[in-house]
Amino acid sequence: LKVPCALDAMEKAEVKADSDEGEVISTIAIATSSIMTILIILIGVIAIIPLLSFVESFPQLNYAFDNVLPALFGGLGVVYLSRYFRSTNNNN
Repeated sequence: LKVPCALDAMEKAEVKADSDEGEVISTIAIATSSIMTILIILIGVIAIIPLLSFVESFPQLNYAFDNVLPALFGGLGVVYLSRYFRSTNNNN
């Protein structure tokens, strides 16, 4: 999921992916993206703690909370499946 960050950073820096500069730029972009993801999740967790008891009082939301993990894995599955189908179509 960090590949778009690396590709965008290399494009903006106008370096090729197979060069030393490209590797450094993509590594920095991926590290920055990972740090930002952690910070955003941390802010979200801290922000939802006071609201958790209020949100849990609605039984209608239990269905949504039960499906968070399958939804995340479904999103990741689509990425990998689309990559598989693109690679098989390019070989024909």
